[in-house]
Amino acid sequence: MGVLGTAYLLGLSVAAVLGPINILAIRTGLHRGFRAAFLVGLGATVADGFYALLAAAGAAPLVGRAGVRILLWLLGSGMLAYLGSSALLQSLRGPVMLEGAPAARTAWGSFLGALTATLGNPMTVASWAAVFGGLYAGMVETVTTDLALRLVAGVAAGTFTWFTALAAALQVSRRLVTPAALRGISVASSVILLGFAAWFGWQALRALTG
Repeated sequence: MGVLGTAYLLGLSVAAVLGPINILAIRTGLHRGFRAAFLVGLGATVADGFYALLAAAGAAPLVGRAGVRILLWLLGSGMLAYLGSSALLQSLRGPVMLEGAPAARTAWGSFLGALTATLGNPMTVASWAAVFGGLYAGMVETVTTDLALRLVAGVAAGTFTWFTALAAALQVSRRLVTPAALRGISVASSVILLGFAAWFGWQALRALTG
């Protein structure tokens, strides 16, 4: 398998792991449809591509610095706490919305929220650093700028494919979900996001006190 194919499968596989961004994409897709869920995925793709580029360029040791790591944990915790709490309050206070103007007004907010939440996870750059290190170690050819860019492009394409497929699936499945079930999914997903926010915050606290 070529460089692009290997990187593509890696990007697809990493994106498919259940985590805060996939939870956010599922919740957004069920509520607001394909466009908003697609923009969540686009935000995650941009962030993954950025960190993959850092890893490919050899800048991964930056995340090893305590100050940078703490800042990233706090950024991720704050964004996920905001997304989770606002979503939970919306689910408990008002009717679940599936159609209409609010989806259009909040679509790009979905992109920025996913982008910030993904950028705020230092494990993202650490994991891509490990992936790229393994890829480099297993390659006969010399690591060049062209090779690094091809790897980053493959990773971004794989991530983009996963979130596009997920958004399309959610667009279809949301028509089959009852309002009561949707409310339950919404509350559960909001609590999961808050759980991730708490875990990110705990990691920041451990780094500060350790």
